[in-house]
Amino acid sequence: MNTDRKKEKDKENQKTQFNVRDHFDAKLEEPSKPEAPAQTNQDVPNKQTAKEKTSNKKKTKDESTKRYWGWGVTLGLFAALILIIVLLWALFISGPARIEDATNKTVRERISEQVEDIQGLRQTKFDYVTWQGYNESTLYWFDATGTKITERDLSTLNYQQAREKALADYNLDATTVEVAYGYSAPVYRLENKERILMLDYDTLEWVYERKTGYGDNE
Repeated sequence: MNTDRKKEKDKENQKTQFNVRDHFDAKLEEPSKPEAPAQTNQDVPNKQTAKEKTSNKKKTKDESTKRYWGWGVTLGLFAALILIIVLLWALFISGPARIEDATNKTVRERISEQVEDIQGLRQTKFDYVTWQGYNESTLYWFDATGTKITERDLSTLNYQQAREKALADYNLDATTVEVAYGYSAPVYRLENKERILMLDYDTLEWVYERKTGYGDNE
């Protein structure tokens, strides 16, 4: 009786040992990984084609963007350049010229108010700016503002005498002779391609002389 119970107990112990062993063996075994699908030769060209399409689209987009911004930048720079040129012209060329024209117009109007029948009015620059003009009987000299400086009777004007004096005393054969204003009195201004000479209007004495810089003697 005892022998039978012992046998049954031994059988139960063996079953328990087998169950525990099977349990640990199952844990130690690694789970099987799913096999990746085999890559066929047709899949490789398809992937390459997709990459090429994506790359081409990106290149096309980049090129169109570059062209767009390139034209925009070029037009912007061109417009800025034109604006700078216009501003420089207005500031340094047109602006001063308009101011000078307006000033000269004001001076002419002021002189005309003083001498209504003034003719041949012109501006000369030597030691300072002056204006000269005449009417049927008188020569007039005015300063830069149009205020009268002095006058002479028209009958005293003698260009020929001034030419002869310049040639005889200063060896200057004048090609042009005009009336101007020197340092403090009216003068004859005689000029050729080599020299400029100024003689006092009343006395024909020497006032000023220099080279013109247009001939051989510069």
